[in-house]
Parts: sequence; C-alpha cells; structure tokens
Amino acid sequence: MARKPVSEKIEGIEKEIEQLKNEKKRLLQQQSANERKKRTKRLCTRAGLIESLMPDTKLLTDEQFKDLIEKTTANDFGMSMLNRMLSKIVSNPESSQSNLSKQASGATTHKTTGAEQVSNESTANVSGNAKETG
Repeated sequence: MARKPVSEKIEGIEKEIEQLKNEKKRLLQQQSANERKKRTKRLCTRAGLIESLMPDTKLLTDEQFKDLIEKTTANDFGMSMLNRMLSKIVSNPESSQSNLSKQASGATTHKTTGAEQVSNESTANVSGNAKETG
C-alpha cells in the first residue's frame, strides 16, 4: 500500500478543518435560535400572566404600561421581594422554580398593597422580636 503524500494529508486536514468550522457555525446559529425561542416564550408567558391578573392593562399605551411597572416594582418592597426570590434560587436551584410559582400565585390571591405587606412584615418582625426577648 502506498502512503499518501504529505501535501494530500494537509489538504485533507484543511478540508476537515473547514467542515468543522461550518459545523461549529451551524451549531452556534442553532443555539442562538433556541435562546431566542425561549426568550420569546418567556416574554409571552409573563405578559399573558400580567394581562390575566390585571385585564385593564390592555387599555394602556406602552408608555403608560411602562410607568405602571416602574412605579409598582421599583420601590423598596419590590426590590426586597425580588432579592428574596433570587436568594432562594441561588440557595436551592432545583426546587426554586416550583416554589416561586406557588409564591407568585399566593401573592396574587392575597390582594394586599406593597405598603400593607411591608407593614404586615414589620409588625410580624416586631412581635417576633418581642417574643424572643420576652
């Protein structure tokens, strides 16, 4: 059996390298498309949830809706709630998704305002502290 000349081996390797580059490019495009699909699904799911909980938001302009979201979430209560949820995700990533879903549905059925919730939590903390010291 005759051995291939070095130049043929190099040519074969260069073809293989080109094929691998094309395969990598195709896989990266596929990954990007999958990430876009996941993002679109997440955005649609969350927007649908907002509209189901607050149907009148359909009447708002995009600017009014943005103002509503900013004013209702960009406050101490909204940030503390987000931080608590994120800390649970970090501490227990496996079960955090189902627990957060349960918390979200529980929070929506309670119908208290952010200020009332903060007040309730403060009262609970004060009474809890009194029990500990007393």
